[in-house]
Formats: sequence, C-alpha cells, structure tokens
Amino acid sequence: MEQKVLVIGSLNIDFTYRCKRLPLQGETIHCEDQFTSFGGKGANQAIAARQCYEQVYFAGALGNDSLGKNYRNHLHHLGLSDEYIETVDTPTGTAVILMGHDDNMIVVNGGSNFEVNDGLVKRAIDTLQPSVLVCQLEVPLQTVQFALEYAHGLGIKTILNAAPMPLGFPREILESVDCLIVNETELAELTGIENGLIPASSLVLEFGAASVISTLGSKGCIYLDRTQTIELPSYPIQVIDTTGAGDTFVGVYASCLALSLPVIECLKNATAAASLCCMNQGAQNLQLNTENVQRFIRENE
Repeated sequence: MEQKVLVIGSLNIDFTYRCKRLPLQGETIHCEDQFTSFGGKGANQAIAARQCYEQVYFAGALGNDSLGKNYRNHLHHLGLSDEYIETVDTPTGTAVILMGHDDNMIVVNGGSNFEVNDGLVKRAIDTLQPSVLVCQLEVPLQTVQFALEYAHGLGIKTILNAAPMPLGFPREILESVDCLIVNETELAELTGIENGLIPASSLVLEFGAASVISTLGSKGCIYLDRTQTIELPSYPIQVIDTTGAGDTFVGVYASCLALSLPVIECLKNATAAASLCCMNQGAQNLQLNTENVQRFIRENE
C-alpha cells in the first residue's frame, strides 16, 4: 500500500509587488509589477509534494467567499483533494508580498486559517492514516501541537516547518517532531544562538526533535540528527523569485520520506526542487515534477 502524506496548514491568496528594492522603514516606493497568485505555506508545501508524489492530502480552511471558491477550483485542477478543507464564515487568508532584487518581505492576514481545529485534524489523521504528517505555524499553535502529538503517538513521521516562528514558541512541541525544518533566522530565534549552525542544531536535538534541517538559501542546507551531519551546497541558478522556495523544499522532502528514500537523497531532491522554484515566478511552481527534479540534479552535479 502506498504511503500517504498529510499536510495540515494554511491557504492564502498572495498579492505580490515586484520592486527594484525593498522599501526602508517609513518609505513609500513604486513597484515595477504586480500579480495575484495562490499561496499559504501549507498549500504551497502540499502542492509541491503532490507534484512529485501522488498520495498527498491537505487539511485546512477557506472562507465562504470568491477567493475561497477560486482556491478550491485551483486545488481541483491540480488533483489535490479538498475533502478535508472546511468552508468557514471567516474570510479567506491573504498575504502581501514585497519582492526586491534578491529578497522579499511578507505580511499575512490569517483569516480562515485560524479556523483550523483539532476536530478537523483528528478526522483527517484517523481516516487517512498517513505515514508522514507536515505542519507549519500559520494555523493555531494549539492545533499544530495537537496534530504533532497525536500523530507522533500513532507512529506517524512528523515534520514541523517552524515558520513563522512565534514569540514564546513552546519547545516541548519538539518532543513530538521527527524532523524540524527552519531557516537561519528561525533557528536563532528558537535557540538563542545567532552564530553557529551546528551548536544551534545540536540544541534543537536536546529540546527533543529527532532531526533538524537548516535551510540556508544560496548556501544550501545542513541536516543533523543524533548519528550524522550532512552539509549540502545549493545549486548555481539565476534567481527570479524566492517566494515559496522554502515551502517547496519542505513538501518535496516530505514526499521523499514517504518513498523511504535515504536522507541524502531526500535532501538532494528537496534542494533541487527549491532551486527550480526560485527560477519561476510565484510560490507554487506548477511545472515541478519528479522528472524535472531528477534532470536538474543530473545536469548540475
């Protein structure tokens, strides 16, 4: 029987403004271009995983509005089931993204994402019986904690992308996390160690996580568990849009775990997929698939 991936998280409509540079504090600037797209860290990760692996499911919430209906149609088009996506009265979540030359800034209005609850999570887990569960932090923290603890207790592999990192993040959650995925900033916020990725990652293991991946943008990633450390460089690419690259990494890593690939292969595939994401516009690279990822790896190794 094929192993299933269940992603629990957010769905947002993204309003993106491309600028020559990001504005300074208190400054107003003109953008060069503007576009609207489908986003949300949870949906981005689920779609990336689904592009590379068929047995991917998503649980979340959309508003009973035109944005929510459009998003639901988008998911149908991609072949991603909406059985565990509830319709709520709260407006669909939105995000405003400012894109500079090689960086971005994002402001999110959670909206319907804050309606994701323990009952929905339990129903999805009990019905689907996934082998891999993926969570982020754009839905209520208590629901994320319930999902991770409940799934971990059932022997399901749990992945937490701790983003956006909230103030006062309860570290005891990490005892139910098989793989924590964070960027450098989030790792520093979690551990209080601003210089030293290995010491910071080691502290995460002391907090209870079984493994930790630090994504480093153009510098690649570092994986650490209690038996090994893997440092993987990034691929040289021409960056068009970094939005969603981290989410693509998480989604593809989860799909590779479901396929029971070795950790190094999971990291290679996730890094290559994130690179491909950066070479396209928008948080969801709809051209992503296993064949493209493997070709990219062959051509760049």
